[in-house]
Amino acid sequence: MAKSKYNFILDALMFLCMSLVAGIGFLIKFILVPGSERWARYGRDVDLSFWGMGRHEWGTIHLVIACIGLGLLFLHILFHAKWILATCKTMAAGRKRNALAAIIFVFLCLFLMIVPFFIEPKVIEIEEVREVFEGDFQGFKR
Repeated sequence: MAKSKYNFILDALMFLCMSLVAGIGFLIKFILVPGSERWARYGRDVDLSFWGMGRHEWGTIHLVIACIGLGLLFLHILFHAKWILATCKTMAAGRKRNALAAIIFVFLCLFLMIVPFFIEPKVIEIEEVREVFEGDFQGFKR
């Protein structure tokens, strides 16, 4: 198969992954809403699901597809490595500012992918959360 066909298939798969990531993100954010929004929308505590899966299951699928998309992006960059390097050399030739900007960009992207693994969440006991939100849901009690 010609290189252009591989590139087309790779690009189509990347676009499909990004469309799925966006669509599932919209599903999680606007349709399978979190508990506090379920109370406001439905007036009671209900479980929401689509195709038998709730927010957390769709979140896992969202993550897996995003990782597949990142893998495809890595392959895309590998397939275009010569062009990328030639373009970077052309842009950076005599222009230290462009080379520095490219290096900062790469490190920023790596930082954004790695930093979540070092975040320590704030742990709040469930009773504290109920006390905070209890006043908001007085009209929704059974």
